Amino acid sequence: MPMMENALKRIPALEKAEVRMLLNGPESFTLDSQFMMGESPEVPGLFLMGGMNSTGIALAGGAGKAMAEWVIAGEPTMELNEADIRRFSPEMNVVGALEARIPEVLGRHYDNPYPGRSMETARGQRRSPVYSGLVAAGARFESRGGWERAVHFGGEDAHLPLTFGAPAWRDQVGAEVDACRNGAAILDQSAFGKIMVQGPDAMTFLNHLCAAQMDVPVGRIAYSQILNARGGVESDVTVQRRAPDQYLVICGAGEVVRDMKRMRETRGDMRVEFTDVTSGYAVIGLAGAKARDVLQATTNATIPDLKRFHFAPVEIGLARGFAGRLSFTGEEGYELYIPADMAMAAYEALVEAGATHAGLYASGSLRIESGFRAFGHELTPGTTPMEAGLGNFCAFGTGFVGEEALQGADEPTRQIVSLLFDDPDALPIHDEPIYCNDKVVGQVTSAAWSHRFNRSVALAMITDTDVFTADSCTVEVEIACTRFTAKTSQKPAKDAFHV
Repeated sequence: MPMMENALKRIPALEKAEVRMLLNGPESFTLDSQFMMGESPEVPGLFLMGGMNSTGIALAGGAGKAMAEWVIAGEPTMELNEADIRRFSPEMNVVGALEARIPEVLGRHYDNPYPGRSMETARGQRRSPVYSGLVAAGARFESRGGWERAVHFGGEDAHLPLTFGAPAWRDQVGAEVDACRNGAAILDQSAFGKIMVQGPDAMTFLNHLCAAQMDVPVGRIAYSQILNARGGVESDVTVQRRAPDQYLVICGAGEVVRDMKRMRETRGDMRVEFTDVTSGYAVIGLAGAKARDVLQATTNATIPDLKRFHFAPVEIGLARGFAGRLSFTGEEGYELYIPADMAMAAYEALVEAGATHAGLYASGSLRIESGFRAFGHELTPGTTPMEAGLGNFCAFGTGFVGEEALQGADEPTRQIVSLLFDDPDALPIHDEPIYCNDKVVGQVTSAAWSHRFNRSVALAMITDTDVFTADSCTVEVEIACTRFTAKTSQKPAKDAFHV
């Protein structure tokens, strides 16, 4: 009725117009309530657009333009991650999941998008090999890309009620952050994608696919981005060299389909095979100052003294796997790569040795404090490594995809920076506009509560050269129509600011 009343004001003739036909047709919805568009990962040259979630007419102009440009250019010409068809893995194409989820998607179309809100139907579709242990430890899960991801370990009591203000889980997450720094905290990262790349031309292939140098010794881990022809970031990965002709690529949980598609498009006549082995391995992060002591307590075999970004075989209780010396939290620690059938044995041994638990909220806070970029936030197909502050990871001269575009580019006119807010009442989520002298100079890309500073920290894309080149600058961030001051730095927040 409100829409009809407004229509009558604009077109008075509608009041006397005869209704010739009432049509109530079926609509199409997706599991995550965002529409999908792009080239089919399975059928090259077949472009799809659908699942408009009741917004087809409203989005028609922009979506049509974006699709036409994508077809012509062969790549998206604007930021389309939320709508990109490659975010859906084959496991999500299940009729039962759609039948359960779609009524909820429609029914919650106008719900407030509170932090911590998650769909309640079609749950448990993809579970970590250590899922039962996380349940017993009091995990609160959110459904992300079909995976059950533990966000904290306070259960429902530390999760509800949802609010845009200070969340119920703040103290719980603070304890988990402390464990990641000073103890030994288990972070279940089994949803990470794993792609085995092997063959006589594996190194040559990966040097063309990835921006970083892949001709590293066996036992090394390389961090890299996968770029498009325009030099934008399509994915960020860590790559383990397992043998002269074998690598294991670790990518984000939502990047497997897009990375496999890139690999198929890049292979040409090179002698290389790549296989999605995501379900074959658990990944258990072990973060904190006591991580090595706890890991050693699980076995009588000596845990190797690994340098950063090196990995080696280890025994963990009754399990065998690999330990890599790195942590997405920025704190001391390891990533443990364990065959799925032995994952619970390793997990139980770690818990018995004194490891505690931490979830995504804790690791996200530490990631932002450490200045680590994340795909879909700071890293997008429209963002270059130079704009993200990752140009040092590009091995120019190896002929990687996107190298030509980067070599011919001018100095970046925008840059990712760290933010520390002055007011503890400032609670950004993401995408908030940033002002300097009443001029919009950027937007927040990631934000979280910092238990180190007892204020919010964020990463942001700044488009004003004077702001992002300054050692420190004060800006204003608009959150829910109120502006809050924050300091900027090119360094990670934990290094740039003081408690």
